[in-house]
Amino acid sequence: MTRGPEAALALSDQFRALSQGRCRMDLGAPMPLTRLAGLFTRLVLSYGTAADSLTAEAKNPNGADWPAIDGEFAGLHDALAETLSTMSEQAGQ
Repeated sequence: MTRGPEAALALSDQFRALSQGRCRMDLGAPMPLTRLAGLFTRLVLSYGTAADSLTAEAKNPNGADWPAIDGEFAGLHDALAETLSTMSEQAGQ
């Protein structure tokens, strides 16, 4: 991954678009699986948090705190993994 303020800002734009529902996922629509609905909501909020962190770090005059950004990515990865695992479990039932 290219690291730098421009890369962080570009990625934050993509994450913000996902968190704002531009991925055409209607979180307001009823879901038959309450747990899955909660996981999707958490995942979308995680993208928003990651976008905010990337923007803040990209604009930091002292330079980005890449270990902090890596921590945000780890949290985002965990949320995505849990969502996909639950989807897989539900599909198998």
